[in-house]
Amino acid sequence: MQGRTRTIIVRFISREDGNLVWAKRGKIKQSTVHSGAYIIKDLVRAIQEEREVLIKAMIKVRDGLGKDNVKVVGRYLVIENQKYDYNTIQDELNYFFSPFSCHCNM
Repeated sequence: MQGRTRTIIVRFISREDGNLVWAKRGKIKQSTVHSGAYIIKDLVRAIQEEREVLIKAMIKVRDGLGKDNVKVVGRYLVIENQKYDYNTIQDELNYFFSPFSCHCNM
């Protein structure tokens, strides 16, 4: 079945083994034999949905405010070393994009 990609699901017996593989996942990106292969964690549906909202918020902050120091880490959106979670991000976005607020560094 050459040329066809397939998903491989792995469940580790020990967390240490899983963490070791996760820590070295970047090596597969450098592989010439397995180009296009990648490793992701299969998260629970609720966490996937939270991260989807956080990633959209991250893009909105990057594009709308021009901030480069924005990333999603686990279940948090980190904006310039300040953590926001799924439950608070909407209020924070309303604050950031409020027409009456100035978010200037003075």
